[in-house]
Amino acid sequence: MNKGHVRKRGKTWYYQFRLPNKKPNGKPDYETKGGFATEKQAWAACRDAMKAVEQNKHVKRSTITLRTYLVDQWLPAIKMIVDATTYGNWEDLITAYVVPRLGDGDLQKLTAPMLVSFYADLLANGRIKPDNNIRMYEYWSTTGNDRHHERSPLPAVSPSTQPGQPSEDTNPAGSRHRNHLACNPKQSATSISLSTAHSSTP
Repeated sequence: MNKGHVRKRGKTWYYQFRLPNKKPNGKPDYETKGGFATEKQAWAACRDAMKAVEQNKHVKRSTITLRTYLVDQWLPAIKMIVDATTYGNWEDLITAYVVPRLGDGDLQKLTAPMLVSFYADLLANGRIKPDNNIRMYEYWSTTGNDRHHERSPLPAVSPSTQPGQPSEDTNPAGSRHRNHLACNPKQSATSISLSTAHSSTP
């Protein structure tokens, strides 16, 4: 990297120096910036920029917009490393909130005051993205009530088990036996056969 130079262009000054890395086509790449009122200011800015390059802190100027960066570069890059739900939420938030307000501005010109103003605007103007959670809650609430009303009534209580009337069999063991017969038809048939044979034995 050379030491750079400063020249006057019109009424202002600019600096230029060669970057250590070449362009993809193999040609030298230069860093240039102008608009300085004096030669001294241009040299000071040139030295700061060259120091940033040496410390690997230099960011080459770009006119890429925030919309292009987020939609065309950032979202595709993180799609394979986050789960589908997270990606969908981030994509919706970027599309509904960030892009309409900040998307057309240059990424490198985005400043902290601009972000503060952006947050304030969101608080003042409210939600843009539909609240699908509320809609889903209302849907399931309505559906749940409809299903509750459509349920069949409980079976009527047998007259023999109504209060004040004796049941057919007050023996708990007998009740368990009847339930056993009702629950297992194969074993019930066997039990009935054994009971009939026992009763017919002299």
